[in-house]
Amino acid sequence: MNVVFICSGNEVTGFGHVSRCLNIASGLARLLPAKQIHFYGDYGHFSKQKIAQAGFTRVEGLPAENLTDTLLIIDDYQITETSLKGYCNRGARLVIIDDFDQFAFECVDLIINFRFEAEKICQPTDKHLLGLDYLPVAPSFEQLRKQRLNNRSDNDIKSVLVFIGGTDRMNFAPTLLSCLDKVLHSKQIIWLTNQDVRLSLRNNQLTQVPYVDDMAELYSSVDLVFSGGGLSKYEAGFCLLPNAAVSQTELQQDDTYVLAENALSFDLGLIGEVDEEELIRRLTVFLTPDVIEQQREAMVNAYRSDSTAKLAEKIFYLL
Repeated sequence: MNVVFICSGNEVTGFGHVSRCLNIASGLARLLPAKQIHFYGDYGHFSKQKIAQAGFTRVEGLPAENLTDTLLIIDDYQITETSLKGYCNRGARLVIIDDFDQFAFECVDLIINFRFEAEKICQPTDKHLLGLDYLPVAPSFEQLRKQRLNNRSDNDIKSVLVFIGGTDRMNFAPTLLSCLDKVLHSKQIIWLTNQDVRLSLRNNQLTQVPYVDDMAELYSSVDLVFSGGGLSKYEAGFCLLPNAAVSQTELQQDDTYVLAENALSFDLGLIGEVDEEELIRRLTVFLTPDVIEQQREAMVNAYRSDSTAKLAEKIFYLL
């Protein structure tokens, strides 16, 4: 049976959907030949490159009639029940990543929602795989988590990462960087961005880097992460990196709030609603040693080092 991931990664959607599908694909590749794993969707250059580097192929379409030998893993907020039923009627088995409890349809075989406390925001069924126990991460993240578990960090902050995401919808990174420059001193601040904009800071050293092949290598070089509220706050948490999120959408904000209530992230507010004075106040609170250490301890207990393998095994049972 072939496995086809249906997702997109371009300037509009960002890279997050492709990233987590690649993580699942890497987990499945430990259980079946990589040549049976394919990707189908609208991909920009970066996404195409990452899919190829991971050893998977892209397909230009799906068979028009017979999908009986195909398992579809779908990560697309815009997919409709009609489309899902169409795949099912053609014989496909269906797995869907459902962040917001939108796709609990009868035709779906397995529903994945790896958000923290996902069971509280949906109506669980025997089809659901819920919570951080099923968080898909890259193999390099698993290695980094193992290293950090064996070599616990102190509270000395030398370097921080700012990564708003594949699409900084409101160009908020410069504002965040300016505020960080007022509360940090003599630190290395790494800004991960593809924007062709050059900024300089007064009190800290700023390094702008384009998107990288291996985020784990970048995570291993920093002590804190400031994210845009999406998948990166989960990645940072898995890697035992204290993090704070400024959310780009209300749905991201809801998710960040729950994580923050359990010391798994720090809520910097929703872009468009938080002003610079309030942002500086929240940054100052986050940077206190007690808050940072509380996050580290919570991350040790909340995340599972084998979550990707556990998820891959559940999907493999459908083949």
